[in-house]
Amino acid sequence: MDLKEQEETTKKVYEEIGKEKSYSLKNKLLLVQRFNEERTKLQENNYEVEYLNLKKEYDLEYEKCYSEISNIIMGKVQQQVSEYDTTKYNLSSTVNQQESGIPDYWLTVLSNASMFVTVNENDEKILKKLVNIKVEGKEDKLSYSIIFEFLPNEYFSNEKLTKTFIYDIKDHQCHKVESDKVAWKSPDLIPNKVNKTKTVKSIFYFYFRG
Repeated sequence: MDLKEQEETTKKVYEEIGKEKSYSLKNKLLLVQRFNEERTKLQENNYEVEYLNLKKEYDLEYEKCYSEISNIIMGKVQQQVSEYDTTKYNLSSTVNQQESGIPDYWLTVLSNASMFVTVNENDEKILKKLVNIKVEGKEDKLSYSIIFEFLPNEYFSNEKLTKTFIYDIKDHQCHKVESDKVAWKSPDLIPNKVNKTKTVKSIFYFYFRG
């Protein structure tokens, strides 16, 4: 909204307040409008810049944690918990088994995440090939991409699948979503499951229209 449009909108607000017959209510509405204008001034005085810079600092710290988690899941590091935690959580065992990373970690996570559609049995086969999920921030500090990394598999040729959420810097709302197309090796491998009454949408249909 440019300056002229903003002024016209403000004028209309005051006109509507002026029509109110109750002096008490009119007084309250005027006070609310004054504080709304004060908030707008804060936004114009580099509030947005300071907020986004602070958000970026924390995002970088989050990324460090996510990176360490990914390394453990993928078996890139062999870290050990402290002796204190081993005792506290009764982690001692006579079996000295050394798995490579955490098998089927992301399959388990997505299967139990309520924000996703139901993972059907065809999804499960594919998600066993999912080895990493990471979030990548964009230059505007609001938009971001979710990147799914897969082992070579018999289902599709993509090594990575990316879904990007693009935000408007003015209203902080997501205005556009872009996603990679899944390069299925055969139409028969697309994992929508059909039963007697309906088609159960796959998590891949939910995330990637391919």
